[in-house]
Amino acid sequence: MNKIIFGFHLYRYVMINSELDLIDIEILKLLQKDGSLTNKELSYKLHKSIATIHERIRRLKDQGYIKRTVAILDKKKINKSLIAFSHVLLNDHTAETLTTFEREIVKFPEVMECFQMTGTYDFILQNTIFFTGNWEHCLG
Repeated sequence: MNKIIFGFHLYRYVMINSELDLIDIEILKLLQKDGSLTNKELSYKLHKSIATIHERIRRLKDQGYIKRTVAILDKKKINKSLIAFSHVLLNDHTAETLTTFEREIVKFPEVMECFQMTGTYDFILQNTIFFTGNWEHCLG
């Protein structure tokens, strides 16, 4: 049932956004699931030529639908087996404070993602660490 609802939302999105058609949506879905698919594999799955797939992916990148391709690493194999989420509350919200926060937070390799929030906290950080003692140097 979720697939039908999801398909409906995709169809509705395509109707609203004339830049994308159903083939573009299928390419995006397949690449989001497995970014390592080759143009040949995509062309086979979508019954389109390799050249067509290549051109569509290039256009999707140029238009900003595909921002980047990443590898999802096995956390245990790289000794980062624990995911922790941290809330951040800034003392003030001046441009200088936000710029300083952004400049400093990227210095921590443990921080995988940083999301700006509304509500009680300003940011939530997704961190990956090997053991809890490793994270305490960031709390100071």
